[in-house]
Amino acid sequence: MWGVIFSSQFLFSCAILYNTLQNEFTADSSSMFNHCALTAAALLVASVWEPVFLIERPWAFAWASVLLTAVASMATVAAVLTDPFFQAEWYLVFGGVATTIFSGWTIVAAGLSVGIVTRVYNRGVGIREVDMDETTSFWPLVLAVFTAVLAIVFSNPIFPAPLLVTLFFVKGVATSWRIWAAVGVCVVGTVCGVLIVVL
Repeated sequence: MWGVIFSSQFLFSCAILYNTLQNEFTADSSSMFNHCALTAAALLVASVWEPVFLIERPWAFAWASVLLTAVASMATVAAVLTDPFFQAEWYLVFGGVATTIFSGWTIVAAGLSVGIVTRVYNRGVGIREVDMDETTSFWPLVLAVFTAVLAIVFSNPIFPAPLLVTLFFVKGVATSWRIWAAVGVCVVGTVCGVLIVVL
């Protein structure tokens, strides 16, 4: 997912540069600046996350969670500012989609990070194998509701997509009603977002 995020942001930067050199840059400069500044800040903070996370201490996991939540917040505001499906210029649509994917994934990552912090403080560092019945959670459903609300309120059906993909890689997905409920919420949010954009 990070490969998709980095490559799409790089292509968006190239598109902005190309249109600027062609004197075809017609976007609202203030909105574009805010979008790019927030995305750049989010990527910068995201680069600090891994070294902190790899310390593998309870306090480090907590700080890593704070960092990812900050990244998700900045990326989400940037995605909302782009309003990609109501732009005339193709590069703004592309940039908005790329930033929304970034936002959606960092929301998932922040949610996973909160889960890791909770697990570490409840069970300790280094606990790998635990009974699945003891680790079931409503957290995926909470994240699904959050991303679905974003998709509907901001007319952007891409917000739930990273979570939807991630849910199919969750261990025990075939038998967990919580995961399938989260999948259903993501689908509803996506469909409603598409309908709002089309209508």
